[in-house]
Amino acid sequence: MRKSRVQPNVLTYSSVISACGRAGQWRRALELFLSMYHLGLERDVIIYSVAITACEKADQWKLALQLFDEMGILRLKRDHIAFNSMISACGRGKAWKKAVEVLDMMEEEDVGRTVVTYSAAITACARAKKWRQSIVLLERMQEKGSPP
Repeated sequence: MRKSRVQPNVLTYSSVISACGRAGQWRRALELFLSMYHLGLERDVIIYSVAITACEKADQWKLALQLFDEMGILRLKRDHIAFNSMISACGRGKAWKKAVEVLDMMEEEDVGRTVVTYSAAITACARAKKWRQSIVLLERMQEKGSPP
């Protein structure tokens, strides 16, 4: 009888990278992310978002930003999940200005903002003790409206 070899795919890597991120193993998550390129597996917006989240959970916002910027360079259509992950990563790093900048990029790239998006940006400002900016974002959210 013949044995079949099951090969990992993008979904498999996404699951493992996510598990590594949740376990605080951000270095291993990024190693797996990078190995996908060498294996010829396409790194799409979902896998980038998972890698950004792994960096975010480990307070590695600058690495998350590198991945986020790479998505733009590769002309991957960044969705609200990628943006929300990046804004949260900035918040954990107390990089409130960058969080607001990323929020503003969503409008430029025609990506819808949600309550989650604004909450992540407001939290980023709060962590940096920028309460006035938090109020500005709340007012902007109320003014522009935001779907749930």
